[in-house]
Amino acid sequence: MSRWILAIGLVSQVSVGCAAEVVDESAIDNEADTEDEEQKADGITYPVGSYDGIAGTAGDFTRLVLMTDKTFHREQQVLCVTAPCNPIGKDGTYKFTKSTTTSKKYLRFYAKDGADLGRYAWTLSSGGKLKLTPTDGRPAFSLAQAKSAWCSAATQCKVQNLAQPKCPGKWQCTSNVCDFSECAAPTSNACEKAGGACVGLTPTNCKDGEVGDATKYSCGGPIGVMCCLPKTGAPVCDKVGTSTEGWYWPDGGKICLAPCKGTTAKCDAVGSRSEGWYAEGKGCLGANLIGWDDCDSSK
Repeated sequence: MSRWILAIGLVSQVSVGCAAEVVDESAIDNEADTEDEEQKADGITYPVGSYDGIAGTAGDFTRLVLMTDKTFHREQQVLCVTAPCNPIGKDGTYKFTKSTTTSKKYLRFYAKDGADLGRYAWTLSSGGKLKLTPTDGRPAFSLAQAKSAWCSAATQCKVQNLAQPKCPGKWQCTSNVCDFSECAAPTSNACEKAGGACVGLTPTNCKDGEVGDATKYSCGGPIGVMCCLPKTGAPVCDKVGTSTEGWYWPDGGKICLAPCKGTTAKCDAVGSRSEGWYAEGKGCLGANLIGWDDCDSSK
């Protein structure tokens, strides 16, 4: 009978006192699979970003981070005899595969040296709950979308499909948590702070933009100038039915990938720090938020 042995502290050796975990051989999944190259085109939301384990036992993942560059970070619970028993962390690459005979979809993990770290059948609920079933006969376990994205470097925040403000700023990684810096003011006057430009007071100088209210978007006092703001608009769901389906700004800039077909963006949470564009259940990462923005045109 095949068995899995979980080590305490080390993967490659078994510590004295650690019992072996018995595998349910009747649950072993031997289905053939092939790489799933049509992600999004089949209308299914694929897991991406940071997930936290739910009531895990030995062998389950306490954390899983799937990044859009096909790298991962995961932490796996060990069988504990004497505390502390910290989860074992691993980094490497992953790929999505699918069964050649059924509708099952799989996640395959590989170490940095290319070693196979196992295959897991997966399902993702609309609430962000990710269920993983090891194909070697061990019990299934679940993870939930994390409230805060995990990171070891700021570059990992850029590849988790996170919503971010439409303003100057950058991702930071503080205490293993992704955080977007405060929107920095690029220049000194109100017009330029809002992303506009102070131009001569003639109609042709702002033909590709919108003239801002002088009382709100001041250019600092010079006579004969006006504030030309870039044209704004709600995010649109674009590239429907392709691997790049998602939310985009009207100028074509990508916000995030999402299965958003048939959904429109709505300006909500007006007047608060959370003001921005929302889509019910079809925003970034399967949540409502698409992106923060000063979107209320009535202000």
